[in-house]
Amino acid sequence: MDTSITSGTSIVSTNGGQETEAGLRCLLVDTSTPDARQIELALRQTEVDFVMKLIQRKEDLFRELRRFRPDVVLTDTHLPELQTMSPLAMVKKLAPHIPVVVVTHQTDDATLLRCFREGAEVVVSKDHLPDIAPVIRRLWEQKRLLAERQQAEAEREHLRRRFNELLESDPAAALFTDEEHRVVEVNRQFRQLFDLGSEELSGMPLTALLNLLKSHWVDPQAVFRYVEQAMTDGAAEPEVFSLNRGRSVEIRCTPVPPEGEARALVWRFQDVTEAQQQRQRQEEARRQLEADLHRHTHRWQALPEQIMELDLDGKIRFTNRPGMEEAPPSEAGRTVYDMFPPSHHAPL
Repeated sequence: MDTSITSGTSIVSTNGGQETEAGLRCLLVDTSTPDARQIELALRQTEVDFVMKLIQRKEDLFRELRRFRPDVVLTDTHLPELQTMSPLAMVKKLAPHIPVVVVTHQTDDATLLRCFREGAEVVVSKDHLPDIAPVIRRLWEQKRLLAERQQAEAEREHLRRRFNELLESDPAAALFTDEEHRVVEVNRQFRQLFDLGSEELSGMPLTALLNLLKSHWVDPQAVFRYVEQAMTDGAAEPEVFSLNRGRSVEIRCTPVPPEGEARALVWRFQDVTEAQQQRQRQEEARRQLEADLHRHTHRWQALPEQIMELDLDGKIRFTNRPGMEEAPPSEAGRTVYDMFPPSHHAPL
């Protein structure tokens, strides 16, 4: 396979044999194709996944900084078309965030001093290209760690937005704490319950928030013990505590997600009267459903015709079976063919 590098082409090298977004994107600025080939071979010795593109003209440098989006620029100290500015200085002017590795035959003190003043990450002699290996490995590791941190931050922000929506839609006072038991978000109902204004609570340890609110409780120590035990266990059964204003709240702690070792927690503080009313509404809805089902069954049984309700598999979910006293009272689970064998079928 021909792996020679030419200006404007990309060379891909991966340990797994497939190009990956995690590979280091290297933009090589060098007018010497043989030198570029030696640099490519040195990069392959690092065992780091990389994509390298060679450019040899000024306009290509401008374009590829935007299009190729390199993680690192490898460049010689000069480019003939850049008479008043080195490629290093040009890269630092156009994209100061991109690290630049100078790879050159000129390693005298004056050249080294000028390169470092212009912002070079490191200077590597073309006569000692293996020295580039630790630099490339370090830059690749930096890219990997940055990608992991960005992903973690994105997931955290997504989780924050999701629970902020859930908290604001919750009729109870509620707050959300992370795995380190620091406050992530509180809803409007929580601020109203404890007379909190616009004070910033995000990032505050939960224990510090409890100290801030201890004057609201009749027995703050009991609340502290409940919360500390819930933080230790990762959950807690609901328990009722009294406020100084003659009201009582039911505190409920649930983990998010429901399984795992390090878990975030949602804390709900619901007025006992409201909690009782909510349970009463749920009980009334259950009784109404049972009454509707009873009326539905009674109405079917009163019909003179035989009525059957079938599921998608043809199995009988319910039948009134009038006039068939010899049959068992329930045919649930049987199919219509069990009840009416072929001898009972009407001729077509």
